[in-house]
Amino acid sequence: MLSYAIESLQLCTAVLRKFNAYWNSVYRKIFSYKPWKSVRDVMKCLDKKNLEFIYCERKLCFLHNMLVSDNDVITCIMSVYVRSKEYAELCKHCELSALHSVAYIKRSLFEKFCGT
Repeated sequence: MLSYAIESLQLCTAVLRKFNAYWNSVYRKIFSYKPWKSVRDVMKCLDKKNLEFIYCERKLCFLHNMLVSDNDVITCIMSVYVRSKEYAELCKHCELSALHSVAYIKRSLFEKFCGT
């Protein structure tokens, strides 16, 4: 439920990190981990992504699809949105832009969040 339609939200980095902590606490509860114990290895073994990765991937892919839309209204709205502070903060946080291809977005985010 925590990730349902997450791409439609505007989340600042602090809120996103807090949600990610909640996400990790679910894994801690399921696998009886102590609060100070990292669940990163468990998630990696289960091939699960953290909430920050999911948010960035869904948001950037959604925005990319909007940017390449054939709909004139959506294109006009997106031409304004890409100049917004919200979009700039998202690009800075993800170190990426929605102007890239979906494949590039997914590959780059995977390397950033899962490459370690």
